Amino acid sequence: GGDEFAWLVDHHMDHADVAKFGERCRSLLAKSFTYDGNVLNIYASIGVAFAPLDAGTDEDLLKAADLALYAAKEAGRDTLRCYEAELSRKSQYKHDMVNDLRKSIGSEDFFLVYQPQINFGDGDPTGFEALLRWNRPGYGLVMPLEFIPLLEETGLIVPLGAWVMERACRDAMTWPSHLTIAVNLSGIQIERSNVLSMIDGVLAKTGLAPARLEVELTESTIMKEIADVRPLLKALRDRGIRVALDDFGTGYSSLAYLSEFPFTKIKIDRSFITPICGADSTIARAIIRTITQLAHTLHLETTAEGIETLEQEEALNSMGCRHGQGYFYAKPISFEDTAIFLDAHKKAAVGREQSAPSAGRKKYAAA
Repeated sequence: GGDEFAWLVDHHMDHADVAKFGERCRSLLAKSFTYDGNVLNIYASIGVAFAPLDAGTDEDLLKAADLALYAAKEAGRDTLRCYEAELSRKSQYKHDMVNDLRKSIGSEDFFLVYQPQINFGDGDPTGFEALLRWNRPGYGLVMPLEFIPLLEETGLIVPLGAWVMERACRDAMTWPSHLTIAVNLSGIQIERSNVLSMIDGVLAKTGLAPARLEVELTESTIMKEIADVRPLLKALRDRGIRVALDDFGTGYSSLAYLSEFPFTKIKIDRSFITPICGADSTIARAIIRTITQLAHTLHLETTAEGIETLEQEEALNSMGCRHGQGYFYAKPISFEDTAIFLDAHKKAAVGREQSAPSAGRKKYAAA
């Protein structure tokens, strides 16, 4: 079906024979040919299963070969993989997790936590980023890296993403009016739903001012959905909604994105933050200086992700970055704890006014 073909070899072949056979197939297919004046190439991913070792029926043999094929694709395509029992275990685990995700939609299994974003100058929060968490029934908390890709693959991110947007905006209405709320937006949401209409509806329902909402998109999202993203971002900016480019520096066309899309903020990826205070910090510091200078020229804010020490904050501040978030300030906290966090900052601000500014800042940050 489609671009997938099954090849049944009815004589004995061991793994070494299969590897040679697969390489021969891929080499023959990879030879260039011309059609209608165009030079074309075909590349093949191959999955292999053995009977009766891997399966005892026709149907099970095809399933095993199919699992091996997907393993080949995940390994980078244009390669060959043989079936292993672990592939079935992973497939079943994924199947069970998807079923549990479907059951959890609309329940309290999903909830939000919030990580504060801090101004380096006075140490006060400027807002929070909303982060999705899943308490999988019978298993407990599951890491976002495990379930977010499945939400996107199944399209469940569309209804769940709308719930995240509304819940985050509703919670933000309880905070002081100068604080913003950042919500991540998936490329699948843009592709499969009317994101603009959803956001308009949420703002109307919750009463949140558009200027207090910040939408975050990754470079990979923009790269995949570039035709749909440009008009969406323009419409968001026309409404006064802020737009941040997340994980900046990890893609291949960052400078082009900055010139083509109406961003208001760059979020510097944590991979550049970790090494800036290490023994070999020259390259990381040079990259951050370049990013902050570019952002300043384009009138964009910068927020550094993954800050874990005061030393990192001071280094970033000296290089022109003015905002940050990370475990140094707080781990992601529940909505209820945001009130406690904000109250603590309010008291700390009063304390700083009554003492030396630098000493008060460092004392609070170290806490």
